[in-house]
Amino acid sequence: MQLSDIQQARKMIQPYIQETPLVHVDFLDQNNTRFFLKCEHLQVTNSFKTRGAFYTLLSLSPEEKKRGVVTRSAGNFGKACAYAGQILNIPVTIVMPTHAPDVKKEGVKKYGATVVIHGSKHKESQDKVDSIAKEEGLLPLSPYDNNNVIIGQGTLGLEIKEQIPSIRSYIAPISGGGLMGGSAFALKQLGPTITTIGVEPVGASDYFLSCKEGKKITLENTHSCADGLLAPTVGTLNWPLLQANVDTPLLVSEQEIIDAMKFLYTKLGMIVEPSGAVSVAALLFHPELALQGDTVAVISGGNVDLDKFYKWVE
Repeated sequence: MQLSDIQQARKMIQPYIQETPLVHVDFLDQNNTRFFLKCEHLQVTNSFKTRGAFYTLLSLSPEEKKRGVVTRSAGNFGKACAYAGQILNIPVTIVMPTHAPDVKKEGVKKYGATVVIHGSKHKESQDKVDSIAKEEGLLPLSPYDNNNVIIGQGTLGLEIKEQIPSIRSYIAPISGGGLMGGSAFALKQLGPTITTIGVEPVGASDYFLSCKEGKKITLENTHSCADGLLAPTVGTLNWPLLQANVDTPLLVSEQEIIDAMKFLYTKLGMIVEPSGAVSVAALLFHPELALQGDTVAVISGGNVDLDKFYKWVE
């Protein structure tokens, strides 16, 4: 992967996505440090996943576009693929786990994708994807362990650097590693001294533990209110990208995630899903990061069941 790949991807997807706002939270500023939020919850389909979905589907061959794709998703990538498929007239099938939030299931269905509810673990979902791909002749697509998905998500890094050339620190979530792998690579190419911080929930800490062990590990079980960050391991393609471009892996607790959601709602009027709030939890509750200079935290998504959301923030 080259920076030019991400630059080309940005040109290709630009007609289909939003340039999301970069919000300065000035009341958090201290000394020479300013804090900004990159609002990908305001992206088309309410998450950053739209970037990778569009670039991947646009990059398919004519024959692959005709066949269609099948992927697994807890919600946001599925919704993004469904929307992109509808716009580009490409058939899309999404395998979703039984525990996926209703708002995400409905979000996928409303864009006309075929939805298959199956299993509760990643392996079960992946086995179903493989089975459907074989039986129906669809192209299987990983939601993060795919070069074009990573390149598409990397466009977020380009956009941030254009919006704030003075960026010194970057905070984003890690699950499968597509977002952080692509965007941190782009930022490091444009500014090698930018500090990058990858955040996971304590209950899905595979990348953090992998860094401690010095090898990629897979967790038997993951659990968190951040349902979009439950991948048991980072992708094979993502692992070396993360090692090369992430300076600090960090864990946040369930309470810190919920408190970050409360902060965003009560102070800024933002309704954000738990997965989207983990970067803000790092910013608010981890002074050991000793952030210096202009800092950007990514709000990665806003697809949340409102009943659950209001229980959390109350």
